[in-house]
Amino acid sequence: MSWSPAYSVDAAAWEYAKELLRESHKIKSALEEQMFRGIQDTREIDTLIEKTEKAIARILHERREADTESYTYKLLTLDLEKEEKTLAALSDLRLGAQPMLERLERSKRETLDFLQQMDQIDLENPTLEEKRAAIRSLGIRVKMYRPGDTEHSRYEIEVERVFVGASKSAGE
Repeated sequence: MSWSPAYSVDAAAWEYAKELLRESHKIKSALEEQMFRGIQDTREIDTLIEKTEKAIARILHERREADTESYTYKLLTLDLEKEEKTLAALSDLRLGAQPMLERLERSKRETLDFLQQMDQIDLENPTLEEKRAAIRSLGIRVKMYRPGDTEHSRYEIEVERVFVGASKSAGE
C-alpha cells in the first residue's frame, strides 16, 4: 500500500464533492424527504397524544363509576397512571419535535442556498475558498489511516450529512 500525499486526498475529496454537486437534484429530493418524514412523525405523535387523552378521559369516567374500594377501581387507577406517563412522554417528544423541524427547515434553506451558489461556479476551476465551502457544506470528511494498515484503504471519504449517506474508499 503506497502513501497518499495530501494533495491527492484533497483532489479526491473535491472530485467526490463535484459528483455530489452534479447530482444536486438527489440532495434536494432527500431534503424534501427529511422534511416530509419530520412532519409525518410530528403528526403521528399528535395522533398518539389525542388517543392517549381519550383513553385517560375514558378511564376517569369509568373510575368515577367504580367503587373506590373495588378491584376495578384499583386496576383503573393503574391504567390511569400508565396512560398519564405515556402522555407525559409523548408531550415531551412533541415539544422536542418543533425545534427539530425548525432545524431541518433551516438546514434545508441553507443547503438550497448553498446549492444555488454552487450552480454559479465553475466546478472544474474553483477557488480554494469555493472548494472548502463546498466540502464543508456537503459534510464531506476524510478519514486517514496509517501506512501499512491492512484493514483499511489509505483514506476514506465520507459524507456526514444524512441527505447523502455515502462513502468512498481510496488510496489503495
